[in-house]
Amino acid sequence: MILQYRFNEKTGTVTPKQPSAVHVKKDAGPRQLVFDPNGHDVFGVNELDGTVNRYQLNDSGLLKLVFSYSVVQAVRMTLLEVLHFQRSIT
Repeated sequence: MILQYRFNEKTGTVTPKQPSAVHVKKDAGPRQLVFDPNGHDVFGVNELDGTVNRYQLNDSGLLKLVFSYSVVQAVRMTLLEVLHFQRSIT
């Protein structure tokens, strides 16, 4: 899960937002978040299942999952395409 907190710059305190967490697929293993400069998109890398999630960041600073993309599946498909291409030219 990804925990969501509100940071108070004046006091340096954090308080949980509501909801306090964004749940990801079981055993995904979220590790890194990257915030797009547009201020609306956030991308999360899931280490354990090889996926990248795209979230929308609303005006309240809460994340909403938009889609999940399997990097592992994409690599497998690319390798299969390469093997198929190599077979077709030999």
